[in-house]
Formats: sequence, structure tokens, C-alpha cells
Amino acid sequence: GPAKGAYSLVATPQQADAVIFDFDCLSAETLWKAYRDKHPYLPTMIFSLHTRDVANSVFVQKPLQIERVLKGLAILQTLPKIPVLAPPPTPKVVEASHSIHDIKLAQELAIEEKEKAIHEYCGHLEDIDPDVYEQTEKIYYDPNKYLQGFLEKAYQMSQEQPQEGIWVEGLSDPIILQGNENLLKCAMGWDEQKLRTMTLMPLTKRLLFRPIDTKEIKQLEAKYNFAKHPLDNTLWKVALWTARGHIPRGVNLHHRVILNEWPNFTRLIVTPHALQIVALWASRPCSLIETARQLNIKQRYVFSLFSAATALKLIT
Repeated sequence: GPAKGAYSLVATPQQADAVIFDFDCLSAETLWKAYRDKHPYLPTMIFSLHTRDVANSVFVQKPLQIERVLKGLAILQTLPKIPVLAPPPTPKVVEASHSIHDIKLAQELAIEEKEKAIHEYCGHLEDIDPDVYEQTEKIYYDPNKYLQGFLEKAYQMSQEQPQEGIWVEGLSDPIILQGNENLLKCAMGWDEQKLRTMTLMPLTKRLLFRPIDTKEIKQLEAKYNFAKHPLDNTLWKVALWTARGHIPRGVNLHHRVILNEWPNFTRLIVTPHALQIVALWASRPCSLIETARQLNIKQRYVFSLFSAATALKLIT
């Protein structure tokens, strides 16, 4: 994306010239020790909120900025590439006719190979002429009529308010949103298939949410058998299921899209061409219609990503 094809991802450290390590993940110290035991000299870029001074590494401060990451990658190339202490990978042959630009990230490839998943997240909507009113009307939907709009409001409240959690009432199963911990806690009966079914149907009754403190959360956890899910991942998925290649009503097709924050694609569903779209918005904000034209892709792929990123307030 922003590095204009200068780097590519590989599957294992044995194949890599360098590694990116997130030091703010769970069990980071343990994972780092295990990684360094196997690969003590491999040049490494470290992402963290806190300064890390580690030999043969480049530190990049969070919150991440694209310019800092690109600068860190450039420095990473100057570090000594001492061979890693691990068995060499099995050689793989790639046809010379294949350009590196044809090689897609594993996440995108996995999604594109599953036509059913593409349709679930991006729908079947054909490209429209933005100058024809009858066609533009087909691409809009109202998130507020669905579970998505309600969860968006609860998510925003969980981010802005200092309380410990948001208690949601009115669904078939009770849920708690904890923005500070990026957690959605729901009753065990709320599986993914049931959640998707709920997202496809307009709400038929009023839902309510209210702030709750730590004491009340513990009381509810003692009463219900909650399952834990990443909050951002769930809302992203709900937005994709609901939008299915459409965009929220009121969005101007010709206004430029500005990326506020790069989506965390390590845990979010990567729809077709998502990385290309986000990279374009990061380097040069442009409209939804222009994005599809520039990348020569279906408009529904742009619309789906836009709707999901809007739900998480990642774009303006």
C-alpha cells in the first residue's frame, strides 16, 4: 500500500528478512522470549505504547502513524541480516510470469476463494451510475433500522463514557459492551449464525442500553453464562452482514473519504481488496466512486468496507 509494493508478507519467520512484533498483545513477554530463542538475530520492528530498547530492532511508538512505520521499515533494511537459527524453508517455485503485484495477502485470498463468504459480506449489488437517481437509491440502507445502528450507538457510548460497561436490554439474549477492554459479553446461546440472522432483519421492538459499574457486571456474570468476543470484530462483522455492499443513507458518493485510523486487519474480516482500498485512502483521500474507478474493482467491495469502517469510526 503506502510503501508502493516495496515489501511483501511471508508465512514464517524462516522465510523473512525481518519481523514485526506487537509488544502490547497478551502474553507479549512470553511470546517475545520464545521468538528470540528461535530467532535471536532476525531484524525486528517493535510496536508498543511504551519505549522498547532491544538489540537489532526498530521501535515504533503507538498510536501508529503510517509515516513512522515507513521510516521504521527503511531503517530495518539497514540492520545486519545474520542467518536465523532455524531449518531453511522448503523451496517453492513461482512461475516467472507472475508479477509480485498478483500475489495477494493470505487473508484476502482466503475470502476471495469462498464465494459464499463474499456474498455474505459484500452482497450482489451491481455497479451503478452515480448520476442516475434511480440507481443511486438502490445502494442506500438505514443502519438505525437494524441491530447495527443500535450496537453502533452502544459502542460509541462505551468509548466515550468512563463507566465500566454498557448493559443492553431487549434482545433475546443479554449482552454487555466493555469499550475499555474491547469486549462484548453475550449469553452462550448467541452464536454466530444466530447473530447473522439477527442482523438481516429490521428491529421489531425497542432496545435499551444503560451504563453499569464493575459491581453490577460481576453480579450479571454470576447470573448468566457469558461468552466473550472482541467488540470491534463483532461490530465490524455485523456492519458487513447488514450492509452487504450498500452504504448508510445520507452518505455523499462524491465526498472524499479520509482514513482516521488503519483497521486492525489481524483480527477483522478482510473483504476483497480491503488492503488496496485502505492504502489508497491513507495516501490520497478520494470519493467512494473514484476509489472503485482508481482500483478497477466492483463498487460493492468499496461500499462494504466503507460501511464497516464507518461503524467503528475509522474514517471520515
